[in-house]
Amino acid sequence: MKTVMYKGREVKLSKEQLKKVHGMKLNLIKFQDRLIEGWTFDEALKYNHHHVMYHGNVCRKIKMKDVTYYAVAEDLVRNNIDIRSVQRYLFEGDFLGDILPLDCRFYVEYNHNAVNKLLYEDYQRFNRRKEKEAERERIAKPWLHEVPQEHGRSKYCQYLMDTSIFPKAVR
Repeated sequence: MKTVMYKGREVKLSKEQLKKVHGMKLNLIKFQDRLIEGWTFDEALKYNHHHVMYHGNVCRKIKMKDVTYYAVAEDLVRNNIDIRSVQRYLFEGDFLGDILPLDCRFYVEYNHNAVNKLLYEDYQRFNRRKEKEAERERIAKPWLHEVPQEHGRSKYCQYLMDTSIFPKAVR
């Protein structure tokens, strides 16, 4: 028999409980960590390794490419929701709020790299649009761009440009 610490006292696990822990793909260290995080003993025995404590609730963790969803396990059980169908809808591109009933609580955590990637894509899209607008203007009004000067500046004009408040073109 193995023992774990629960609320400051040692609790011995029976063989059935130990089999249940190993059947959920948990080892005793992870089981003990759950108890330390604030799980009740029954919750720690009931939920498998896909469940985590998030904002004080036992949640089913659904990890996608750019986002991680946490659906509260009690709400999933109360509404009799099959997690495989939820995952299938998520892989098809639906949002968790559209899949679950209104009384199911869930949390969304965006991957930091995904947010940076979205910001970078927006930045690139903005720059491409600006470049296309500039190209259209160059085609529509070629006389405004890359037209050589027909004559140079005189010495007096250059002197005024260098020393006085003569209007200067920013180049």
